[in-house]
Amino acid sequence: MLAQAATGTKSIAAAERGSCAVLTDGIVMCWGTGIYGALGLQNHGTMHGSDPPAPIPTGPIDLGTGRTAKDIAINKISSYTCAILDTNDLLCWGWMDAQYAGAPAPAPTPGQLPDSMGDNLAVVDLGTGKTAKAMSIGNSHHCVILNDDSLACWGSNGAGQLGVGDTNKRTSPTPVDLGSGRTPKAVALGQYHTCAILSDDSLSCWGWNGDGLLGTGDYNPGSNINQKNSPAAVNLGSLTAKAVAIGYTHTCAILSDDSLSCWGVNTYGQLGVGDTTNRESPTTVSLGSSTVKAVALGEHHTCAILNNDSVKCWGYNYYGQLGIGVWMGNENPPSGLSTVDLGSGRTAKKLSAGRDHTCAILDDDSLVCWGSNGMYQLGLGDTVNKNRPYRVYFDGSTSATQSGGAPGQDGSPGPPGPPGAGGSSTNGSSSPGPPGPPGPSGPPGPGYLGAGSNTTQGDDDGATSHANTLAIIAVSTFVYFLLC
Repeated sequence: MLAQAATGTKSIAAAERGSCAVLTDGIVMCWGTGIYGALGLQNHGTMHGSDPPAPIPTGPIDLGTGRTAKDIAINKISSYTCAILDTNDLLCWGWMDAQYAGAPAPAPTPGQLPDSMGDNLAVVDLGTGKTAKAMSIGNSHHCVILNDDSLACWGSNGAGQLGVGDTNKRTSPTPVDLGSGRTPKAVALGQYHTCAILSDDSLSCWGWNGDGLLGTGDYNPGSNINQKNSPAAVNLGSLTAKAVAIGYTHTCAILSDDSLSCWGVNTYGQLGVGDTTNRESPTTVSLGSSTVKAVALGEHHTCAILNNDSVKCWGYNYYGQLGIGVWMGNENPPSGLSTVDLGSGRTAKKLSAGRDHTCAILDDDSLVCWGSNGMYQLGLGDTVNKNRPYRVYFDGSTSATQSGGAPGQDGSPGPPGPPGAGGSSTNGSSSPGPPGPPGPSGPPGPGYLGAGSNTTQGDDDGATSHANTLAIIAVSTFVYFLLC
């Protein structure tokens, strides 16, 4: 597969290990490191394990003769991808159940081997006359808003995340009862829970409710109410919902007054409420006089497009996923943080967040990404983390070749990651929460490339800054082991 001529970006989906984009001409390009063929590159010679990486956007992904894409989504662990085609059919590849340790795929999955995509891959059977209007994918379940304005979900259901009233897995699209006369306007999926904005602009969520993830205000460790198998209303006060987004263990909604409310896990200040205390009900984000147009959530960070089309991010920042030019965590209220420098005169149209990286489609349809890059998930041709936006190119070039140089080197390894979120208890038996992330890689060396230059710019002294970073890492590691 060859890189394509320069073109704009229409849709972007960022996941833990990789990313895929729909370009303005409807072709799909993917990059990073997928598993089980999730990137659709058809270049993996064995049945199991990670696929060979794609350091830069690679494609076009073979969707079939005459097929183009309108939208795309990847599950959070980068093992499964779906695209809504120009025909409004749904096409999926990879393997949905890859997160189960030791559970091999029954056969090479679509996207892994040659001739497993394109005309050899059938669209998903959504029912007679049914097509897709919108979709979202969690870890191992997915939901689609259909052309009759109904909601159908399928996949894993151990936490009730399908919303069908039980915990039995579904292998085909199954209708979700949203209440009499109610239809879905938007849907978002997390690891083990789902939320939908309904036709009356109310918000309902269902599935795993550990640490108050559903926002229903009734989280109680050791009680059955930590799991809801059917849609449950979220109390937004006198306001209604305009948009909803879900990360790994937190949820946010843009409300009818364009304010932002978030709830769930807040270990790194990802809720943006000025502290690190978890919330089990919607809580207003501290954005000062700014309002919000769009929001995207990673594992421990949050990014939003503000009313002036700038981008602001908050929460965990070890990998530079806040895009503000510095490393390490920043748990201050978002109102006190700087916006992301998108470039002179540039503003943002869309956002997508992977586990520890973020991408934005800008007003000129260009794409920039920043944050964790150890698996090429930024599409820049290297594995150096970035703490500020870098342009992603679809013509085979990279930021380094465009600017005449290469970015700095990685720093030393960081301390181990935090433990997983507390588990829920159902019927008296305990089940673990999602696992904690692995220890982060060290941040890259300081400095970034200016356009047309192979030298760093800014007033940062590289050696001093790098030494300071290593000192912080050493102290962090020492404190961690004291607490263990």
